[in-house]
Amino acid sequence: MVEMFQSASEVEVKKIIMKFPYKSCDSDTQVIWLLKKSANQLMRLITVIINRSMDESVMPLCFKRTNIIPLLKRYGLDKEEMKNYSPISNLRFICKLFEKITTWHIEEYSMAVINLVIVEVIQHKPLS
Repeated sequence: MVEMFQSASEVEVKKIIMKFPYKSCDSDTQVIWLLKKSANQLMRLITVIINRSMDESVMPLCFKRTNIIPLLKRYGLDKEEMKNYSPISNLRFICKLFEKITTWHIEEYSMAVINLVIVEVIQHKPLS
């Protein structure tokens, strides 16, 4: 199924990068600023990495790093009890970018399949 997706374009990747807020993740604030400032120079490389990852159905291990922060579930709970905390995961910017592009491609593919099914139904079943 993955091979049926279209490759991401440099224009698409740049558009998504430019929409990201600067403070997307605590550990990535400098990365986002730098990517936005250097978007024209880095776009081809980032697009190749994303497309190769999609083609091979593998996300590079270095993209999978995350910061996990314990967050108290409710004010007033005992801070010494671990059960009162929820783990909050902050994904890195590149992982969020990959997720947005993949989601967009899945939505595009799904719409294309739905349209094909509708055409098939219309062509094979007369409406009364």
